[in-house]
Amino acid sequence: MTIRNQRFSILKQPIASTLNQHLIDYPTPSNLSYWWSFGSLAGLCLVIQIASGVFLAMHYTPHVDLAFNSVEHIMRDVEGGWLLRYMHANGASMFFIVVYLHIFRGLYYASYSSPREFVWCIGVVIFLLMIVTAFIGYVLPWAGASLLHLAALHQYGSNNPLGVHSEMDKISFYPYFYVKDLVGWVAFAIFFSIFIFYAPNVLGHPRQLYTC
Repeated sequence: MTIRNQRFSILKQPIASTLNQHLIDYPTPSNLSYWWSFGSLAGLCLVIQIASGVFLAMHYTPHVDLAFNSVEHIMRDVEGGWLLRYMHANGASMFFIVVYLHIFRGLYYASYSSPREFVWCIGVVIFLLMIVTAFIGYVLPWAGASLLHLAALHQYGSNNPLGVHSEMDKISFYPYFYVKDLVGWVAFAIFFSIFIFYAPNVLGHPRQLYTC
């Protein structure tokens, strides 16, 4: 069996076929620009928040008398703890910046219009959940809504600013738009790293630096 035939046989498996349908061969309008990278960037921010939050939770003490000292312990004693904390703190700010740009893109290209009203409504729900969860310091409830938003997006189709409805003008998501998203991820990583390593407290508040 050739490598090509092996690839096709793997993609016919239940889970692999679903991933292939929505991440590789998903038909995408060929006129999408880099403005459509912010959706995947929001997903990247969510992964960063969850991953860093899980590791921080291993050393954090949720007690009114011990919380601040546990954060200082993370910063001073835990190996790489300072990096995790700054990634999580600045990641929350970057999350909202990316989402605001994502919303602006949707408003500019009228993503709320038919037949994508359901996608837009779920996006609004996700945004409200983000605001609520930002006050209590975690973003885990956002994950379930994200999956629903992604499912609705693939059910009703991605936005099409030129109004092209012919399937002949659509191309597969991979590799064309993977490269587009990769460029956005690299640019985001550079911008994110500048804040983490050179200005970690710029997006924070001075009162977060001392105990109550």
